[in-house]
Amino acid sequence: MVNRLLFWVLWPVQVVGLYGSHRTRVAMVCGDEVLVVKDFISDGKFSLPGGGKHRRETSRVAVVREAREELGIDLSGVALQDLGYYFHTEHGFRYHVQLFAVH
Repeated sequence: MVNRLLFWVLWPVQVVGLYGSHRTRVAMVCGDEVLVVKDFISDGKFSLPGGGKHRRETSRVAVVREAREELGIDLSGVALQDLGYYFHTEHGFRYHVQLFAVH
């Protein structure tokens, strides 16, 4: 309940900060299972691990960094399959996401 409240209280700041930004996500697949995460500040939904790119950072470097920060998993020596971009729009958020997969 507190997480959902924080999401909506901070929503205007998040929308301004994320609008038009470039982010990464990684689908970590093991057999028929896919790892998903639930953000501390969210509207209660699960998503693929990932996050924003730092300035001058490639999408591959960003997704490796985000996996290490969020999950403690080192993907630096792992073959990442580039699945392309999609445009995310929800709750006023609008940003580009580059999706990778790891099997």
